[in-house]
Amino acid sequence: MTLAVKASESEPRIGAGGKVLGEITFDIIVPEDGVTHVEGCYRLNSGNWLVYYLTNYHRHGSSIDTPIINRKAVFSSGIAGVSGFFPADWLLNKKTIGEILAEAVGVDGWVEVTGPDSLALK
Repeated sequence: MTLAVKASESEPRIGAGGKVLGEITFDIIVPEDGVTHVEGCYRLNSGNWLVYYLTNYHRHGSSIDTPIINRKAVFSSGIAGVSGFFPADWLLNKKTIGEILAEAVGVDGWVEVTGPDSLALK
């Protein structure tokens, strides 16, 4: 993860080369060889925490060929975030998760921080 210098609470985190960075948390330990599903929280510009939930899709022996991303997911508590389904053979590790979420929410990268538990927010 790229280290960032935070100018103020209301300004975006700026990393090396002027990249805009969000903050991300992981609810579980995510090994390099990946997991089948992961969830956690993220926030942009020191705003409210949002939730993400990503999972490999494999039901009754079938899978999907391309990712399905919902950038405007709303979870049962009403909190917003990102959800997504991925082909069963996709590796969901921190690198892949970071890239998927960065593209979904429009940041250049992430700073991993300690934050809220997504289960409590969902």
